[in-house]
Amino acid sequence: GTPTQPRLPPPRRPLRVSQGEGHPVVLARPSMKRMSEDAMSERLAMVQRLVAQPVPSSDPEPSWIGNSIFVGNKHHAADVAQLCRLGVTAVMNCAPSGIRGLPINDYRERSISYSFTNVAQDAHTYPILHTSPEGAHSEHLEAADAFYQSVLSSGGKAMFF
Repeated sequence: GTPTQPRLPPPRRPLRVSQGEGHPVVLARPSMKRMSEDAMSERLAMVQRLVAQPVPSSDPEPSWIGNSIFVGNKHHAADVAQLCRLGVTAVMNCAPSGIRGLPINDYRERSISYSFTNVAQDAHTYPILHTSPEGAHSEHLEAADAFYQSVLSSGGKAMFF
């Protein structure tokens, strides 16, 4: 037999903007319902509020794990007054990239040391801060452990986020 070419879906028409009653209207395809720019902005704001954002009122402070360790998020890391109140002396950023807006200068002023693991990937199969079932561990685990041991030896408390 003759090999058949796989059927590809028809190409999507590009996003286009048209004028509708004096206001821009965004259309993905002609069959799509018209939506004003204000309505689109409203929906975008709703999605941004709901997607991957911890709710500070339900997560008011980092979790105390014990043995000088707190686990928190970027909001906790940005609240230097709260870190001081909790006795946190060191902050370790375990995110796959730097977090803009961290108050690094405020950390220095309050003698809170800061470090990061500089993790290049964030996947459940990658041993960021643990040993894999095969016994492998990452340089990030070693860096985090050295940081933690330094905090312990100085009698401080660390927050990992």
